[in-house]
Amino acid sequence: MLRRDRTIQLIPIALAVFLSLAAVWWVGPHSIDVTDADDYLAAARFISDNGVYLRTSGELPMFRPPLYPLLIAGVWAVFPGSILAIKVLQVAFFALTAWLIFRIGMLVTGDRLMSLAASVIFAVNPIFLVASASILSECLQFLLITAALYLFVSILKGERAGTGRYVSMGLILGLASLNKPSAFGIALVLVALLVVFKFRHGLDFLKSGFVVAGLFAAILPWSFYNLKTTGEFILLTDGGGYNLWGGSLTETIPIFEGSFENNQVAQDDFKTLVGDLAKRRIAEWESTVGYSALSIKQRENLWFWAGVENVTANPALTARLFGWKIVNFWKPYLSSEFYSPTLSLLSALFLVPFFAVGLYGLRRMWADSENFQVALAGVVIFVAAMFIHLAFVSSIRHRLPYVDLPMTIFAGVGVGVLLSRRRIAEMVEAIFQKKIRVREVGAGI
Repeated sequence: MLRRDRTIQLIPIALAVFLSLAAVWWVGPHSIDVTDADDYLAAARFISDNGVYLRTSGELPMFRPPLYPLLIAGVWAVFPGSILAIKVLQVAFFALTAWLIFRIGMLVTGDRLMSLAASVIFAVNPIFLVASASILSECLQFLLITAALYLFVSILKGERAGTGRYVSMGLILGLASLNKPSAFGIALVLVALLVVFKFRHGLDFLKSGFVVAGLFAAILPWSFYNLKTTGEFILLTDGGGYNLWGGSLTETIPIFEGSFENNQVAQDDFKTLVGDLAKRRIAEWESTVGYSALSIKQRENLWFWAGVENVTANPALTARLFGWKIVNFWKPYLSSEFYSPTLSLLSALFLVPFFAVGLYGLRRMWADSENFQVALAGVVIFVAAMFIHLAFVSSIRHRLPYVDLPMTIFAGVGVGVLLSRRRIAEMVEAIFQKKIRVREVGAGI
């Protein structure tokens, strides 16, 4: 039986390796055709050449979170300048994530079919595959968030979870926050959930403090490095204010509502609009408060309050903008304005049934007393992720680690239920009985 379990676990790993390698070939082994990739690679080169972190990010008035550039710099210490080496490492991350999803499935259901279904759904998801084959921080985030969720579920399922498990969960969430700061908000939500769920288990809820300890143990070395090199204590990055400002620009509403000649025009219009508005702001502040002479935190404060001004200036327009951002966050297809119509259609063909089956699995777990907490945690994470990104940048790409990953577990449960012999028999019996009733009614007529 043990050998059989190990063999089954190899299926999603092998499938993930094969498909992610195929995705690397399809995207291009040496391709860096993503805007953010230039910033990550520039930061990594700066680290490799100078031994310090780059405090600029292309044309953006902020610096990128450090973990992904540090990872690239580490790869380049062994394979100098190799894009392919980065992507091969991400193939390993993708396979490990698929395996962890299988393990979460086993913790939740104890059912090999459901667990295998969840991990296979992850491995064949085209959105995950393309992200893992690109120079983006998403692939690393998939692994970190999945590892954190594995520990979170194991704590919920274990009557006596050791302190080490709580600390490890915090450390992983800290690393995830250094990769994508949105994970810091999700980490606080998970800690709050542990407190609520463990409150009736004696003093177990106090162990949630070890998650917080692990979280800051991972983050604070970077924060103190910022203090040493800039003279300012910056917890994660200085991008919060700018992202709030950019995410609250009502001038971007036509981008959401408009139609474009092709996807490149849409992307160029968005970048030009936001970029030009940012340059005007900086020029205005330069003439009024001497923007270039301000400290990093003073600049971020300017962007933050400009963002607050955007939100409060015209509540009706802000509500309209946020409505579109909610749609953009949840829509089950890639936008045809930013991607090709073919990719948009293919994504819909996968994501629509994926969410339908996922929601079915979520409903089944919600009704199961043993898995209600896991289902509730999933819903809370979904909502928290939406509100976090509603204030900043809201897109499918930013949704993936916090919605689509947990939804994969629920989809595995849904598929497992639908494929189970008992369920199929119930469905066949229901159809048969329906036909009998129709015949009886017909005979009565």
